[in-house]
Order: sequence, then structure tokens, then C-alpha cells
Amino acid sequence: MSTTAVALGKVAVFCGSNFGFSDEYAQAARRLGAQIAARGLTLVYGGTHKGLMGIINRRLHDRDGPAT
Repeated sequence: MSTTAVALGKVAVFCGSNFGFSDEYAQAARRLGAQIAARGLTLVYGGTHKGLMGIINRRLHDRDGPAT
């Protein structure tokens, strides 16, 4: 099987506007936001600042990552 590398510029994330039942969800959201920023990707999301989506966006913003 051959593989082809594809350049990725944007990533869409859909998750809850609440925090979930465990802090593990928030920790994962922080890691995801950090990785999106580290890879130079643009976050495409619904724009909320609440819950897990807010955590991802804040982590990305703290690292000067773009979001739309």
C-alpha cells in the first residue's frame, strides 16, 4: 500500500460547550489546542468561549495560533 502526504492547513473541531464529567476531557482539550498551534494549523470551530471548545481556543490563542 502506498501513502501520499497531504498538506493540512486547517482542522475543524466539534466538541461540547461544557466541561464533561472528568478533568481528563479538559486536559485533552488543552493538549489538542497546543498541538494545533505547534503544527501551525488554523482551528475552525463554532466560536464559543465556553467548555471544551473554549479551552481549545484559549490554548491555541495563548500560543498565537489562528482560529476562524
